[in-house]
Amino acid sequence: MAALVPAPLTSPPKPALAAAPPLAATRFGFANSVLGEPFTEWRASLPSRKTAPCANDPAGQAFVLCHGADVDLGGGYAARELAYVFVGGRLASISFKTSVDGFDFTTAVLKKRFGEPSLVVRDKTGRFNFPHVSMIWRNGRSTVLLSDPLPDYTHLSVRFIYGPLSTQLSKVKLRL
Repeated sequence: MAALVPAPLTSPPKPALAAAPPLAATRFGFANSVLGEPFTEWRASLPSRKTAPCANDPAGQAFVLCHGADVDLGGGYAARELAYVFVGGRLASISFKTSVDGFDFTTAVLKKRFGEPSLVVRDKTGRFNFPHVSMIWRNGRSTVLLSDPLPDYTHLSVRFIYGPLSTQLSKVKLRL
């Protein structure tokens, strides 16, 4: 008769860690805001947002525009004139301006977070034909657009757009 040999003690298998969602499955965002986020959640997410100035749409276009405090980008640069646009109660766009001198730093931050841009366009702008560059990051759900310089030549702009609300957002006529 064969002798019974006890099986070696093993720990139970560890549950598999959930893999990070691929970049294409994520929604872009900025400063603890995520595109597509409901207005009520955005408002409650940080103490400063509870009192952030927001204006309801005066022309009946069903949007809310909120302005946020400056956000440190690092490297001595700040995101200024932060604007959050909500369409149908969801965050459709985030935009800000920063110093044109921060172009290299800002693009490095965006590349680190979102990878290489999907499209880079170099052209001329304004009556003095200043060099202009646009960089666009897309992931199928969201778009980030960096435009340098703005018409005032001292700032560059960054705008995050939530794809599912882009059609409604394009109908919103406002100056950010």
